Amino acid sequence: MATLSIYHDTRRKLDNSTYPVKIRVYCSKLKKTKFYKTGLSYSVKDFSSIWHSQKVRKEFKKERARLDSIKTHSREVLEKIQIFSFEEFEKRTFRNKCDSVDAFYHYSERIKKLRKNAQISTAETYSLSLKSFRNYLTYLKLSDSKLSFFEITSDWLKAYQKHMIETGRSRNTVSIYTRTLRTIFNEAIQSNDIDRAYYPFGKGKYIPPSSKKVKKALNLLQLKTL
Repeated sequence: MATLSIYHDTRRKLDNSTYPVKIRVYCSKLKKTKFYKTGLSYSVKDFSSIWHSQKVRKEFKKERARLDSIKTHSREVLEKIQIFSFEEFEKRTFRNKCDSVDAFYHYSERIKKLRKNAQISTAETYSLSLKSFRNYLTYLKLSDSKLSFFEITSDWLKAYQKHMIETGRSRNTVSIYTRTLRTIFNEAIQSNDIDRAYYPFGKGKYIPPSSKKVKKALNLLQLKTL
């Protein structure tokens, strides 16, 4: 549904007498085109020599490699998006390279989306889960700024659960937090950010503890008041 190309925007000259190079993305379903800055700019003559020449001269090879790299990265992003949207393309293209495998980054994106949809209670649950995993990294004397999906194995999760129980947290709390992480994993797999081979949940791996339902009854005085 979407195609991209390198576009030399000659509509407006920059102060240094060059024109900016942009990524042009066209979505046929939406019948819409958007342009994204690359930070590069060239004169009309130089751009033609860099991008349109079949045999690029030595002095332009470095610039040609830069444009090829930008196009390749953008195309790889485009190919990984199952249902195209400009918002998804922008998020994936302009995030840091390591963000795709950072569980905390995916948590933050999920929380933003929930709040945008006014799902405040669910967003708070994910925020508490994120905070809990950050605290666990601090307990392990590790940096709490990032958490790679590749670090989160079934043994890692079992150790997290053991730590939580030993520090007075309930099985129900552990269940809620690890289930949100499981959702984060599934979304990262679905969006092709990580391979399913790294999924630590399921039979023979880690299974979130089942929450115990405590039956509560009213006493006679409470019944009478009611």
